[in-house]
Amino acid sequence: MRFITVGPHPWLDALRELGAEAVQLDAPPRRPAERSAPLSDELERGRTLASMLAPLFRAGDAGKTVILDSGGEGMAW
Repeated sequence: MRFITVGPHPWLDALRELGAEAVQLDAPPRRPAERSAPLSDELERGRTLASMLAPLFRAGDAGKTVILDSGGEGMAW
């Protein structure tokens, strides 16, 4: 089974010790403090995330992949 974390994750080392494949993606760039960004910036964030995930899902069975998030930060993509 493959686990994907977005940015540092507290379970990353434990997953590897258990023999699971654990892939750490870069954390997304910070949004402006007011949590608002132009639509073009949000679309670019989505394209960046898709390009990071696509090779991981093509390389194996996507049905055995879990994306872990730590406190909602990673899903800020």
